Amino acid sequence: MRSRSLLPFAHVDFAAIVTIAPALLQAPKVVRAQHSDYQPHYLVGLLNLPNANIPDIFRNHTTGTYIEQGEYDNWVAHPDVPFSDVPFVGFSDIEPFYVEEGQVVAPGEPIGGTDGMAGGTMALGKFFCLSDNGYGSAANSADYPLNIARVKLERPFAFGHGGSQFDRYVEAELLGAAYLRDPHNFIKWENGADIQVAYKVPDDTWADLVADRVLTGRDFDPEGLAVLSNDCAVIGDELMASIFNANPTTGEVLSPFVRTPDIDDKGDFVPGKFLSTVSDKVHCDVATLEADADQCLGVTSDVVQAAGYREHHKSGGYEGFAALPDGSIAAFLEKPLAGEPGIRVYDVDPGSCGLGDPPAFRSFRGFYRFEKNAASIADVSAVPGTSRYVLVTERNNYPGLLNKEEFPAHGEGHQFPKPALPANKICLVDLEDLDEDLVMSNKKCILNLHVISDP
Repeated sequence: MRSRSLLPFAHVDFAAIVTIAPALLQAPKVVRAQHSDYQPHYLVGLLNLPNANIPDIFRNHTTGTYIEQGEYDNWVAHPDVPFSDVPFVGFSDIEPFYVEEGQVVAPGEPIGGTDGMAGGTMALGKFFCLSDNGYGSAANSADYPLNIARVKLERPFAFGHGGSQFDRYVEAELLGAAYLRDPHNFIKWENGADIQVAYKVPDDTWADLVADRVLTGRDFDPEGLAVLSNDCAVIGDELMASIFNANPTTGEVLSPFVRTPDIDDKGDFVPGKFLSTVSDKVHCDVATLEADADQCLGVTSDVVQAAGYREHHKSGGYEGFAALPDGSIAAFLEKPLAGEPGIRVYDVDPGSCGLGDPPAFRSFRGFYRFEKNAASIADVSAVPGTSRYVLVTERNNYPGLLNKEEFPAHGEGHQFPKPALPANKICLVDLEDLDEDLVMSNKKCILNLHVISDP
């Protein structure tokens, strides 16, 4: 039985933080941590995107059938499943629109500068917002259709700055959304496996999604988004990890996916060796998928290793993508692989974004090493005017979601505030300055997200 249209979240929030740091690299040095030089920063407000405002294409499609009905338990259970409308479940990456060449900008419409941005002139306050994979894992998100929303997020410079006043909590404007879809049949795994909708969907409300070959959270966990133009973007996936091109406005997949190459101790690519996880569909038997796709929602580690792949955490693939002014992409994994000094950073060539032309891995850039207690990255942002520096947001998950390898006595779970204190910072790093261990050694953390003035 389908539920009435009750959504798992009342809204999606955006925390808006403005920093006052006119010269990051020249600021006075007041060291408070390993590589810190914190700049003044303060909270300016929150923006709310209500799930009541979902686009029409999300309505009347059953989802959430892999979640148990019951008291809410972090996507294990929810009292209102299955949902009759597709909800926004949170955004994994947010990147700006660009003003297209020759485009006439409406009077009063704000635009950004043209210097040093990968896609040219930013359309200020308008963003592409990439959906997460759904309800937390490949195993419970096979009925969540992946999507890219278009959202308007505009704020005055800062609450109270220069005497300004405005509502602290305001509603963001939804401009539209598109499903990630594969009309050209680019997405196929090496074992012959196809996308989820080719095998199994909740019910006939998905007929249009099947016809459009819409991707789901069983196919990919999209976490990285590098927008080169309003019709060209590179998406980074966690489940393999892999990359592919798509049109961020229409959601159309433009290329096959490309797997992430493994590296040797010198940072060179190992021919024929790639990363993989227990959620990678290449490890499923196609006959099993055709008979009942629910019988292969994941495999065990020994299957991944026996297949000759380098295994990494199923939620450790791409998390941060930065489109740089030189045309390249700095692609950051989320978590370190076992025994490595930091998370891997790859140099990606987006290609032409022509139909069928995939992005390519050019080289391994180096390792990004975390500050104390950090375990993952949350995002990576380009610095306008330079392809050498990026801003990295570090975290140790929330609240107290631990890495069982780092804290074996406690395992993986919600243990806040022990045994690890929160560690959420924004750090400026030099992509080109590597030490003898291939670690990016020139790094300075400039914002501590736990020390924020709230005027």
